[in-house]
Amino acid sequence: MFNLFKKKYFDFTNLKKIPKNNYEFDKKEYLKNLEISFNEFEKKKFFNKRNLSYPNIAYYLKKEKKKIDFFDIGANNLDNYFHLKKKFQKKIRYFFYDQENKSIIIEDFSKKKSLKNIYVLKKNFKKINNLKKNNLSIFFLGSVIQYLKDHKKFLKKIIYLKPKRIMICGNIFYRNKFPSKKILMKQLNMWPQIYYQFFYNIEDIVEFFKKNSYLLVLKEKNFSDKNLNFSNIKSHFDEIDRYNLIFEKKND
Repeated sequence: MFNLFKKKYFDFTNLKKIPKNNYEFDKKEYLKNLEISFNEFEKKKFFNKRNLSYPNIAYYLKKEKKKIDFFDIGANNLDNYFHLKKKFQKKIRYFFYDQENKSIIIEDFSKKKSLKNIYVLKKNFKKINNLKKNNLSIFFLGSVIQYLKDHKKFLKKIIYLKPKRIMICGNIFYRNKFPSKKILMKQLNMWPQIYYQFFYNIEDIVEFFKKNSYLLVLKEKNFSDKNLNFSNIKSHFDEIDRYNLIFEKKND
């Protein structure tokens, strides 16, 4: 069925808001996938990066000499945890943040499996007060902000904590033919399911971070989805693609 829509991975919509039940949560399937990832991790074989929104995350971090506080925002699962623990062992403290139903499962799962250096953040991460000054604090948002009603309000909560780096990976950004700073689109590649997400004006995002004392230090295309294409919509944009953006805090 995907072949019918491979030329229409995304399309425009008249909707102004993302529908409430944009993604249905299947607890049974979620637990099944957690077990698969954990078993792969336990076998001490190469951890498959197939589901990572930024497969090169370990390569990007490998030169860091400091210990790392890694805040996985909208983490969804523990794939980033397993991948990073394989590479860095005790060098990383991993913080999981997602919807409450997932957080409860992850907290229980990590205890049962005796996973170390993992912390589950509840509801409001604004209350975090243990960012270690000598550690490299990184907030990682992998394919997250496109589902947010107010992405800037959410990002300001993170900026308030003054992490050293903020990584926004696997999101679709465009350059202007549109006056708007974001556009709601429908996603058709999972037919018969239709999902919705925002595309963002990259110049607006960069300027937002700049005003909040964060500079863009890396912009690269994200190739985690080999089927991704914009063939039916790219003529409407000056530039459009899936990118990884890394912002670093200016020295005070």
